[in-house]
Amino acid sequence: MKKIETGELRFIRPWLLVKLMSLLFDHCPDAAKEVTIHQESVLHLAVKHHQQEVLVFLIDQKLGSSVQDLLNRGDREGNTIMHLANAKKQLQVRPV
Repeated sequence: MKKIETGELRFIRPWLLVKLMSLLFDHCPDAAKEVTIHQESVLHLAVKHHQQEVLVFLIDQKLGSSVQDLLNRGDREGNTIMHLANAKKQLQVRPV
C-alpha cells in the first residue's frame, strides 16, 4: 500500500476530504487519535492546512469525548491547535 504524503491531501476538495474521513472513522474510530512523526493530530493538520470545514466536522461529529484531549494536545514543539490558529490568524470562535 502506498503511503500518502500529507501534502497530497491539500489538493482534495474539503467536502470530499470530510466524506473520506467519515468513512475512515466509521471503520476505524481510533484513527482520529493518531499523530504524525511531529506529534501533530488530525486537528493540527486541519488548522495547518486551512481546512476549516474539516476541523468543524471533526469537532462536531467524530471525536466524541476525546475532543477535549485533542484540542489541548501539543505537537512536538508544544503548540496546540489554538497556538497554530492564532499564528495563522484563523480566529473564528466556536463553542465545543
